[in-house]
Amino acid sequence: MEVRVEGVIVRDGVEGAFRWIAPGRATTDIRGSHEEHTMGLITIGRLLDVDANDRAITWTRVSPAPPAPDSCFDVRGSVIGRWTDGRTTETFDASGLYVRGSHRGTWQIVEAGALDLRLERSSPLRYRIAFASPTTLVSTPETEPDLVRGTLVETRLP
Repeated sequence: MEVRVEGVIVRDGVEGAFRWIAPGRATTDIRGSHEEHTMGLITIGRLLDVDANDRAITWTRVSPAPPAPDSCFDVRGSVIGRWTDGRTTETFDASGLYVRGSHRGTWQIVEAGALDLRLERSSPLRYRIAFASPTTLVSTPETEPDLVRGTLVETRLP
């Protein structure tokens, strides 16, 4: 995928239109297909793209990246709080406690854009996470399937 400044997107060699509609939200029009996407940078070289059907793609930059300090992608403190995808609420507590519905466990940021959840007595589940805006969190499991969270676009709750 290539996104050009003039609003052109090229995906798999096919040109279309790309338009930002809100912070972290864009539409694409390619071959008569209109799609909405929520996007956030995992790191300066990786973009998490979630479509309206909660399908996630992680794009890796192949062009030279602009300079950006690693601290730009340290979301540790920003994740703390309550979030909702409109169906369920989850909480990332500052103490490292995690709650989603009946699931309880612990969470930690293990590297830029990577969050590990340990639910009950399970092995850690790794998620790629990014902020699409200050109040929108996108995340997807690093490996499928995931019956607890799956791919999510969430809004921060007060």
